[in-house]
Amino acid sequence: MSQKLLPLNPRQMVGLADGNSFYCSCEESVQPWLYGKPIIVASNNDGCAIAMNRLAKKYVKMGDAMFQITDTIREHGIVTFSSNYELYGDLSNRMHSIFSSYTPNYERYSIDEGFLDFTGMEGFDFEKLGRDIIRSTRRGIGIPICLGIAPTKVLAKAANKLAKTDDARRGLYIIDTEEKRVEALKKLPIGDVWGIGRRHEKRLTAMGIRTAYDFSVLPREWVRKNMTVVCDRLWREMNGTPCISLELAPPDKQEICTSRAFGKMTSDFNEVKAAVVRYLSSSARKLRDQDAHDLDRPVVRNTVKDDVFVDLEAVHLLPEFLVFPAEQHGIACQLAAEPVTAVSPSPGISLVTILLPRTLAAVSASLP
Repeated sequence: MSQKLLPLNPRQMVGLADGNSFYCSCEESVQPWLYGKPIIVASNNDGCAIAMNRLAKKYVKMGDAMFQITDTIREHGIVTFSSNYELYGDLSNRMHSIFSSYTPNYERYSIDEGFLDFTGMEGFDFEKLGRDIIRSTRRGIGIPICLGIAPTKVLAKAANKLAKTDDARRGLYIIDTEEKRVEALKKLPIGDVWGIGRRHEKRLTAMGIRTAYDFSVLPREWVRKNMTVVCDRLWREMNGTPCISLELAPPDKQEICTSRAFGKMTSDFNEVKAAVVRYLSSSARKLRDQDAHDLDRPVVRNTVKDDVFVDLEAVHLLPEFLVFPAEQHGIACQLAAEPVTAVSPSPGISLVTILLPRTLAAVSASLP
């Protein structure tokens, strides 16, 4: 079968590289004896599973409470770790340094993902280049990665997904022909498309749109009329037209969110207050680091759990104490925690979430 080049500028190519089961791979990197074993990383209070490698995913789901899976862990010889963000941050920086060495324009998308801009490199052998990036990362820091290369960011995401789920690809998939574009989109469930939220997923699925390919062949006029501007961009990117540029300098976050899951129901308000103080302090520090001096009042959400989570059981607006100099910050957090002790939910609290919006509009949007 003939392979026709995609109908776009062949100079435009972008790669998405990401670390496989990153937190678990970090633990494996510094403890090679873990190779071939199922691994779980728990939240920093050991409340729930926040990361697992492929072997552990056979037995455990993301968010499972650790105290509820102790028998499963023992039965299948799963190795567990408390999260070690200092280690993950260090290896993340080194991994991104390797990625960025291959291109002058690089977007650090998350702790374990980055976009590489290969614009103007149409003469390169991308198979050889991709293998070199994968090999250099594994040899340099011991982290296995997957890499998808395509003409747009959305297609690069799809290629990365295919590289990750199809062992025959050995961690690399390149969309450089129409045939490969169609293949990748047909294998990608609509809910896995980058930027398609749950609301759109439910609507499209009800219409019989099961895959990214199904969405890509919808008339653009229908997408523009019945969906959002974001969905229109996704449609164009799926069809090979770049319209989502790289963010070479990450924008300031509009809100910082930090959670503490207790792993059980608790009515001990000293425990709750301590959690609020600690995570409020952490969140405020993150905002100060990005010079967020226009911060309005934060929100504390107590999510009460009986048999199921009840969203926003209680919301408290706290005093404006957050963007203070460091020497006043401890006092501010202690004062901010006071309203929590006045709440007496039953049967208790299982999760406290600290949400720090930058603007009053963001606060208003957070209220029920």
